[in-house]
Amino acid sequence: MGIGESLEGAARAFQEQRRMGEELVLKDPANGASLKALGATRFYLGMVAYRRSDLVAARGEFEAYLEIARRLVEMDASNPEWQLELAYAQTTMVQVLSRIAIRRC
Repeated sequence: MGIGESLEGAARAFQEQRRMGEELVLKDPANGASLKALGATRFYLGMVAYRRSDLVAARGEFEAYLEIARRLVEMDASNPEWQLELAYAQTTMVQVLSRIAIRRC
């Protein structure tokens, strides 16, 4: 199995996980654990897109991840785990935006 096939399988699994996660968050938007899990799924979908060099899709997923991390911090700014998640999301956005900028040069 090549890396392309591995990425396709991962993408399918993460897309299903995203669907389930979105349903859980819709049922209980204040559930931090469900929200964090959905954020992780969006991060991994972004990484699959990033590995495929689909920077537009990667950016969209990473933006969703960043928004979820911000929501977590808004729910409880004193939670260090959620603060760290926000820092990861911000760093990930810098990475993809930098790569987009380099590609435009």
